[in-house]
Amino acid sequence: MAVQVQEMRLDWIAFGKENIGGDEMIVEKKCWPELFERVLNGEKKADIRIADFNIKAGDVLMFKEYNPKTKTFTGRKIEKKVSRVNKVDILKMHSAKELRKNGLLLIELD
Repeated sequence: MAVQVQEMRLDWIAFGKENIGGDEMIVEKKCWPELFERVLNGEKKADIRIADFNIKAGDVLMFKEYNPKTKTFTGRKIEKKVSRVNKVDILKMHSAKELRKNGLLLIELD
């Protein structure tokens, strides 16, 4: 069952990855400016993504600030170590119609 969700804004887009030694990888992702600032300031401590790439605890997630209006990278980047990864099949819990109507919430816990 293919689900097309065109009305939802995708703030994060896959970019690339490289090996940093051992089993750890640096996984690069585009990050829109408002979300980049929240990561940089420590306000955003979780990330939700489409599971179309491999990442695991111990890897480094490199956020590269990307301006969607100019379609260019700003040159700013920040690296964060991944502590946990949980994969969820959201369509087992909710219908595509519900997801299109309401979107998803990422809830961060202290």
